[in-house]
Amino acid sequence: MMVAMIPDYKLDIVQYATTLIFELYRKGDGMLVKTLYLGEPLKFEECDNNEYCSFENWFKHMDNNLVTDSNDLKTQCARTAEDYQF
Repeated sequence: MMVAMIPDYKLDIVQYATTLIFELYRKGDGMLVKTLYLGEPLKFEECDNNEYCSFENWFKHMDNNLVTDSNDLKTQCARTAEDYQF
């Protein structure tokens, strides 16, 4: 999921236990999202590389980076390590 959320994220190994936390904050009439990976904030381009992201920009980032189409998911799940170049 980390590589999907941040394609440039360098992941040498898949962690056995990983924690993703999504914190929600109210700001005026809107909401902000802060995404934490193993306790460290993630920063997305759509959020101006800020750790707090508007709801709209956070969903825009997720829509642009996460695979949600069932056919695409099946294709992704069928890949093996040989399909990726490190």
